[in-house]
Amino acid sequence: MDDISIWTQNWPWTPVPSKGKVSYVNSTCALCPGRCGITARKIDNNLVKIEGMKKHPVNDGGICLLGLAGSQLLYSPLRVKSPLKRAGEKGKGKWQKISWDDAIAEVTKRLGELRSKGESHTVASISGSELGSLPELLKRLLTAYGSPNFMCMSSIWDNYELTINLMSGVKGLAGFDFESSDYVLSFGSGIVDGWGSSVHMFQANSKWRKKNVKVVQIEPRLSNTAAKSSEWIPVKPGTEGILALGIAYIIIWKSIYNKDFIDNYSVGFNNWKNFVLAEFNPDNVSKLTGVDKAVIDRLANEFANAKRPVAICGRGQGNRAGSLNDFMAVYALNGLVGNINQKGGVWIVPKPSYINWPEVKQDNLAAKGTGKERIDGAGSGKYAMTNHLLSRVPEIINSDKKYPIKALFVLNANPYYTMPNSDAAKKAFDKIPFVVSFSSYMDETSENAEKIHILKRRYSCIAKPCHDRT
Repeated sequence: MDDISIWTQNWPWTPVPSKGKVSYVNSTCALCPGRCGITARKIDNNLVKIEGMKKHPVNDGGICLLGLAGSQLLYSPLRVKSPLKRAGEKGKGKWQKISWDDAIAEVTKRLGELRSKGESHTVASISGSELGSLPELLKRLLTAYGSPNFMCMSSIWDNYELTINLMSGVKGLAGFDFESSDYVLSFGSGIVDGWGSSVHMFQANSKWRKKNVKVVQIEPRLSNTAAKSSEWIPVKPGTEGILALGIAYIIIWKSIYNKDFIDNYSVGFNNWKNFVLAEFNPDNVSKLTGVDKAVIDRLANEFANAKRPVAICGRGQGNRAGSLNDFMAVYALNGLVGNINQKGGVWIVPKPSYINWPEVKQDNLAAKGTGKERIDGAGSGKYAMTNHLLSRVPEIINSDKKYPIKALFVLNANPYYTMPNSDAAKKAFDKIPFVVSFSSYMDETSENAEKIHILKRRYSCIAKPCHDRT
């Protein structure tokens, strides 16, 4: 391998930076939700290396292979360097360069035509995340224009956010004070496989080992996380939440829960207690999960008697990210031991406010458009508690059950590739006559777009993940 590496570095077409002034620029990696701090090494104005930023609260100088390879994106032949207009059939790779003024004018013209017909609600957007100033600007644009259809790609953190809203009555994000935890009960979370910031979790796992913190991994397969944990508890796929409530049964039945927290910071505990005691006794839970009753009893005692325990939920339900019921059951365990907003436990972190935005002003057309039901149904009817349901959109578009989407903006997302049923998604998005991608790279969505309207410069507020309280 060394010989191959040396050989490729000597290719005549391999770019070699010239000698010049060396400088360093600090930034944030946006290649995954981890948001690690990075330091870019430059020679003159050319990027030559990306390193982890020392003393950054997320990664403290560490960096993963994806972040380390970030410079390859800058010099990638697939990078789009100017606005493009499709010059042939979708997916055929034929593009025409256009000026910034023309790109803006063509998009503006299409939006104006739809709005003049009273069809502003037929415009939609898909963002890779709801956090950040760019998604907020896109959402504000749609609100002022007259569309309710600002949607985001689904994420495991959506379930945490909804769980906190339903069980704690506030809108916030889940944070974890892992460094202070002395017992970690993980229901399928890929701690060393890729959960949150991979670098941060590697560092936390290393600290746990040094402090002899017990990490119990509950999941059906012997993953890397399970293999490196203190104990692996095999469980039948899809029964992680049931096991969590089985553990809660023991804690309640033995009366080893945090009575001070329950008495002062909970509502409706007796109703929930009666439900758990009626439905999740050790015999039933053992049959459903495949975990021995003695093991369930031991886990409950260890968790409740630890000083700073924390229960986390990640992957579950086989290959799915985990159901809302799983997340609520695991979150309830943290409440039973009183370790919510406490050292070593789960923290409810308010959503960051990036900019003090003024209220969006709407004219009559905009108000009428945003008054329409969202294409994904989120926020109304039986989906009243949800923020985004992008997974429903392909089925709805393909079945013609609702109004058509006539224009789509895609920001920091690749739905053609990442949607669960990519064939159905492609069929649905191909029905949309005007798709604008804001990607700087020729991904699957960009290849099937009408316009690629790249960001000329990117200045954006980025939220770091809530792994700690710094």
